[in-house]
Order: sequence, then C-alpha cells, then structure tokens
Amino acid sequence: AERPPGSAIKPILIYGPGIDSKAITAATVVDDVKQYLLHDKPQQEWPRNVEKRNYGLTTARIGVFKSRNVVATLLLKDYVGLPTALDYLNKLGIDRQNEQYLSIAMGGFNKGMTPLEMAAAFTPFANKGIYTKPMFFTEVKDNSGKTIISVKPERNQVFSEQTVFIMDDILQDVVTKGTAYPEGIIEYKDSEDKKVVIPSAGKTGTTDSDKDKWFCGFTPYYVGVSWYGYDKAVEIQKEEKYNALLIWNAVMNKIHEGLPSVPFFENTPPNIVKRTICIDSGKIATDLCRKDPRGGRVREEYFIEGTEPTYSDTCKVHVEYQACTASQDAQKRHLLATEYCPFETLVLKVGIKRPVEYKPAFPNDPYPADSIYEIPEGEFCTVHDSGLLIPPIVEDYIPIDPTIEEENLPEGVPDGPSSEDIGDPIEQENWDGINWDEGNSNPD
Repeated sequence: AERPPGSAIKPILIYGPGIDSKAITAATVVDDVKQYLLHDKPQQEWPRNVEKRNYGLTTARIGVFKSRNVVATLLLKDYVGLPTALDYLNKLGIDRQNEQYLSIAMGGFNKGMTPLEMAAAFTPFANKGIYTKPMFFTEVKDNSGKTIISVKPERNQVFSEQTVFIMDDILQDVVTKGTAYPEGIIEYKDSEDKKVVIPSAGKTGTTDSDKDKWFCGFTPYYVGVSWYGYDKAVEIQKEEKYNALLIWNAVMNKIHEGLPSVPFFENTPPNIVKRTICIDSGKIATDLCRKDPRGGRVREEYFIEGTEPTYSDTCKVHVEYQACTASQDAQKRHLLATEYCPFETLVLKVGIKRPVEYKPAFPNDPYPADSIYEIPEGEFCTVHDSGLLIPPIVEDYIPIDPTIEEENLPEGVPDGPSSEDIGDPIEQENWDGINWDEGNSNPD
C-alpha cells in the first residue's frame, strides 16, 4: 500500500539533494520562526513544528535530527527548490513530478510511497550514492540448469560520495541523539560477551494525527524500512507510538548478529573539508560564539570543498554589549547601559543579533525560543537618569574592572518536551500530532 511518508522523506527530497546540488550545506542556517505560507489562508500558521513552538536560528544538521518542519520547508522553498528536489526524487525511483507544492517537505504527497520504494530510495546512503532499482530475482534456470532468464541490476549514481559522507554523518545523529534514539542503535553480544555496535543511521516519519509511523534506517550492510499503521488510516495509540522503530530494531539486530562493526566510510572521501563553525550563523566561529550563555555554540562541520565558509567569513551573530544589571525587560534581559549607570552595575555580556530582524506577523505571535539571548537593541536602562547613550554593540570598548564579578548567565532554553517523529522511550520527545485542513499533510 502507498502511504504518506511524513518526515522520512526529508533526507531524499531536501537535505540530500540540497547538499549534492550545493544549494545548502550542513551548516546552512534558517530562522525557525512562525510562518504563514498558505496563500489561500494567510492567517493560518503553516508549517508548524510538532512541538508547537519555534526555536530560532537553526542549522540544516539540527533541522534533520530534531525533525523541524519549519526548517525543512524553508530550505525547500528558499534554497533547494521544488524542481531540483523532485528531480532527485525521480532519480531515486519515486516519480512525483506533478506534486509541486511545499507540503511535500513534510511528506504531504497526494500519492504516497510503499516501504519498498522508500527502502530503495535510501540505498544510496548505504552504497556511496548509487541507487539500485529493486529486483526480486536475478536468474531463472530450468530443470536442466540452463539459464532461461537473467536480470542485471539497474544502477545509477544519484549522490556524490561526498554528499553521502555528510548525509551519513547527519543521519547518524538521528540515531545517537535525535528522534530515533535509542531504538535505532544496532548492537549484540559476541562469543566473548563483548558488546558489538554496528553503525546505523536513518530518519523517522509521522503523518497527520499519528496515522502512520515510519523508520527508514540503514547500516554499512543493509537498508531496512518499517511502516506501522492500520489499513484504514486511524490514529495510532500512545502505547504503539514506537512500534515502527521497535520492529526495525528487532529485525536489524537479528540479521546483524555476528557481523563485524565497520564504518560507513573507511576513509574520508577526497574534497571533504572540515571547519569550526558557529551553529547560530553557520560561519567560522569566534571567541564570542564560545561565550554564549547557553554554552559553546561551536562544532566541527563537514563541507564539500568549495562550499565551506572562508576563514574571513566569521560569525556576526554573536556580539558583545554592555548592560546594566539594575534593569530588565519583559524577557528578563538586562538592558543596555547608559553613561549614567553606576560602575558597579555594569557588566559585559554576549548575545545574538539576528541577520534579519524577526517581526511577528500578528500581535500575539510569540517570539522564537532563542530571542531571550538577543541583545536588547534600543532598550536602555530605565532605572538610572537618562543621558548620552553608549553604543549597544561594543567594538572598542573599555574593559570593565575585572574585580567585579560578572552576572550569572541564564541557563539555556530546553528543547523539551518535544514531539518530533518517533522514538524516544525516555519521553524526551513525545507525540503530539497536528491536524491540517484541506489535505495539507503535517507529518513531523
């Protein structure tokens, strides 16, 4: 049966094609804020993250393993483009060229997919970018042993080896810390009772009102796809929500018993470079990125050579500013200091400045989660007498007396409880389906 794939479509429709066409990188950042992209319903929020909240500046990598719908849709709309995405999907054996609408970013196709189609479409991630058309036999012989039918596999290179290397690295995050943790982990005990872990990767998927659950996963040995649901599309109950992953895990654990643990790639492919980037800008990290009050916002990221940020292309999102600890705004951010603020109330802080200011479409729209870390631009101390205002962004500032203790910085905003995709038995991520009108699919 053909069923909508939910977010399981994202690697083969958006992220893989985007990286391969060099339209995006794993470090491409989009602003996950409220969107109103339905032309016929301009006041209806769409798309929406399953958690019913927005997180702000987010890299493509995080968008994958957190299964953020807004990130995927904006990348498809503004970077990859529908024609490119559907062209790659066609090369992967799934022809949906006539479905040119943004809801497919979350699996909202009029015509769904079979588990076999999805398994075949994921094979390039396990086979250095090569797609193999599904086949059920290679040879038929008569009773004398003579070959009467011989079928050769149809193969074509869809993704470059470099793209697959990066995608495998991203999709392993789904298993180790994302929506497929921990059921996506393949392990067994060997003859000496030592644990053997087989590298695995993949993507979860869920559709409207939890009617379909998917996991498309793979190892260096096999690709396996599980779908869980009912013949008549009805909501899957809470106690069943991990069943697609549990089925996948049971089968894959069994067929991998006795196999040695091998990596997806023995060596890094040529033309892959690594850069230390800021996850809020996607640019080369600076010392300020490490001083973010949420903790270091820095990671090592892989790029196809030529798509990496240059060393001079540094993060401009993180900035320093001088604040007065005697005054706060509604988000409890210390306001910018003026020349009338006493020396003992001054503190040097690090915050973020969005490349594009977020302006809510409607008065009651909430700000994204990371807005509490923005510098309070234009908001100056209201406690002390007003006077000549000092610049909000400190470039060549005079260091504050080091004997004064810096204000304790706030803890980071937690992501949970989230409800992306399938699978996190410790309830780190719960299910909360979202309904869409007029057939707009809203998988996780």
